[in-house]
Amino acid sequence: MYPYFATAGDIRQNPHAIIMTFIVTALYPASEGTTFGLTYYAQTHMPLVESFWKEHGLLNWKLVKFDEEQKPPFSVANIITFKDAASFAAAASGPGKDKIAADVSNFCNCEPTIIGGELAFSG
Repeated sequence: MYPYFATAGDIRQNPHAIIMTFIVTALYPASEGTTFGLTYYAQTHMPLVESFWKEHGLLNWKLVKFDEEQKPPFSVANIITFKDAASFAAAASGPGKDKIAADVSNFCNCEPTIIGGELAFSG
């Protein structure tokens, strides 16, 4: 039996169902002169984000630090998982948005590329 996409309520009826989570990826550039404080980001910025976004459906986040020797276009990616697209929309427009945005200059002197989409498959 192949998995199918489902709502959280469907998962109780069919254990093969996949909940349609929403993934947001923030990509920070690795260009000349760009700085990024990974420790501050992980230990200060993301707890700030969690304090506002968990109540809106933030499930987890994962930081990926790319190998500088490979000269990737990005130095860091943050893969952020939300319950669904509506959860992300609520978090992004919620009361913490200004505080979160104001904190960016404390760890980075660049603008991230932010992309999002629904989880299609997982293994």
